Amino acid sequence: MAIDVAQITNMMIEKHLGRLSAETDLIFLFGSREKGTAHQNSDVDICYVPVQESMWAHCTVIVEDILFDFFPLHWSLLERMANFDDPRTSLVLEARIVHHRSEEALARLRGLQDRIRELEQPAARPHMVAKAQSIFQQTGYPFLQLKFAAGQEDLPSGKIHAGQIVCAVMHCLMVTNQTTIDTRKLPQVLALPRLPAECESLLEHIYDASDTGDLATSCETLLQHTRDFLLIEQQSLSQTHANYAEVFCDAYPEYKDMLQHILRGCEARNPHLTTDALLYLQKELAPALARVLTGTVYTDFHSPADYGRYLAELGFPDLLPAVTARDYDALREQALAFDRHLRELLTEHGVALNAFNDTQELMNYLDASAGSVE
Repeated sequence: MAIDVAQITNMMIEKHLGRLSAETDLIFLFGSREKGTAHQNSDVDICYVPVQESMWAHCTVIVEDILFDFFPLHWSLLERMANFDDPRTSLVLEARIVHHRSEEALARLRGLQDRIRELEQPAARPHMVAKAQSIFQQTGYPFLQLKFAAGQEDLPSGKIHAGQIVCAVMHCLMVTNQTTIDTRKLPQVLALPRLPAECESLLEHIYDASDTGDLATSCETLLQHTRDFLLIEQQSLSQTHANYAEVFCDAYPEYKDMLQHILRGCEARNPHLTTDALLYLQKELAPALARVLTGTVYTDFHSPADYGRYLAELGFPDLLPAVTARDYDALREQALAFDRHLRELLTEHGVALNAFNDTQELMNYLDASAGSVE
């Protein structure tokens, strides 16, 4: 005779509340049995939301081949889900409340559900594309581990790391499409309206791969196509071009300081100082210039290859060859020319340099600034 799933579920809830009612804000059910898609042996998922983050009491049992899992979901994790920072976002929307300690706790969960719906709206798309790019960056270490596994022909480890990569990619695709799906279900992912090139075939190759080299190659191609997809998604957004004054407000003293480090490196004939200062200067300046020219906000998701050309297009001298050649005399002259060009460019576009020749000039500036604040 089949067991009574509802009876066992209610028994577990009652026993929990008998011990921890005052420490439990909510209890809810979710999963395939709540959605009507369960099979005969589908798990029963029962969650409670503890009042305290430190509570981890749980009860997992199996009765006649059916798993009953009663476990905590803390408010901090629910917050991450509602912000799409955890791929289980749909769980928050699907939750069927069977107990709430207070109206405040119930309202808090409803607020998280409202947040999800807000992030699904068109107005939130720039934020969500940026979030997807951030999620995608989490694939780097699993891919490194996958390469190690491929080198050792360790297929079990390779499959695990490939699975981590696929999970992160599916998460960022869900976020980019601004929808809540079960990212563990491949058909739901492939049904999304916007996907990277060759997404379905690459995922099939990854799932079916029996060779670690093929597995790593398929994952690398999936990552390349997903990155291209995310760049296109960002470029498709309505860009707001900021002007020079907005982007470079109070920035020149920082760039000047980096150039001073390059000059000090030239005096000391120190290749490490000159290289570090140059790379830092380019990392800070080039994305800012590209922001003005393209309207795109460049972050750590982007490579210098995405925005580095704007330095040359705007006439800045290329300092890297002299740094690489350790030609400190040439580098010094080029750094000074770089500084002159930067000052002229910013001044031409109405950017205050905040560079003063003496204390009196600084005092006049500070007095004027104080007056404008008042």
